[in-house]
Amino acid sequence: VSFPPPPSSSSSTYSRPPLPPRGHFGPGYGPLPVPPPAGLVLRGQVTRVESYGVFLSVPHYPRSCLVHVSQLADAFGERTGRVDLPAEPWREGEEFYYVVMDSEQGKVSGSMIGVVQATGEMKDGAFGGGGGADMFNR
Repeated sequence: VSFPPPPSSSSSTYSRPPLPPRGHFGPGYGPLPVPPPAGLVLRGQVTRVESYGVFLSVPHYPRSCLVHVSQLADAFGERTGRVDLPAEPWREGEEFYYVVMDSEQGKVSGSMIGVVQATGEMKDGAFGGGGGADMFNR
C-alpha cells in the first residue's frame, strides 16, 4: 500500500490552534467557575422574575440562583407564604440577601427564609444557626 506524500509546509498555511490548559474554558477565558457552597449568604440582584420564583445573580459565577416562591421571605427573614409573582418587592434590578441551599450540577438554588435583609445575617436556628457574612461583597 502506498500513501501520497505529505503536503509541504509552504503549501499548507493552516495550523491547529493549541489546546487550552486543563480546567479552562479556552484561551483567555480563565478557570472554570466554582459554584458557591451551601450555607453561604450572598447578595444578588434580581435578574428575572417568573411565576415559580425569582432569579438572583451570584457573585463571580455565570449562572443565576433560583429562589422558589416557597422560599421567598420578608425583610426579617419570615416566610411570606405563597406569592403570586411578579409582585413587589421582587423587581428586576432590586438587591436581596439569600442563602445558598444547593448547587447541584452547577445549578444554584437559594432561600430568603431566615436571612435578615438589612444585615444579611442568618437568624439563629435558620439553616444551621449563627450569623452569615457575604464573603464576596464585604
